Amino acid sequence: MKRFCFNLLFILTLNMSSLLELRAQESYQVDIDGVMLYTSMTKVEVIAQFGEPDNYYINDDGSLVCLVETYVYGDNTLSFTDNYLNGFYICDKRWAIMNDIFVGGLKVGDNICVFDNIEHLQLLKHNRLPDTYLILDNPLRENAPDFNVMITLSGHIITSISYNETY
Repeated sequence: MKRFCFNLLFILTLNMSSLLELRAQESYQVDIDGVMLYTSMTKVEVIAQFGEPDNYYINDDGSLVCLVETYVYGDNTLSFTDNYLNGFYICDKRWAIMNDIFVGGLKVGDNICVFDNIEHLQLLKHNRLPDTYLILDNPLRENAPDFNVMITLSGHIITSISYNETY
């Protein structure tokens, strides 16, 4: 019986590894100018990568158990929790996202037709916000998207791109 349980556990472990590898291959990663979401960065590293912010806000009142930082660049923001990049809002051509998917990245000002030739990406109309879409990375799945990138359009032109864990 012990041998059977060990063999079953070994097979399940191998299958889980294979599934994780397959999931990684069929899913896309979200980056902003080459920095992947959930990358840990110090303030010095953020400034070296993205430049000196116009404003910088930090939660230091002690009310939360985590450190929350917001870097503001014009009307754009980068959000960090405990030094991990976990959100952004882009409304100009300053930064590109999803650089491993789109040649030159996806930017504000791009025409929505850039999605036409990208396999496994689907735009889902936001049910409460007009001219706003969520990007799904695997339209074959029926559950929630792996990442919550939201784009806003004016006509066929992207006017803002954002990521927030709570969309």
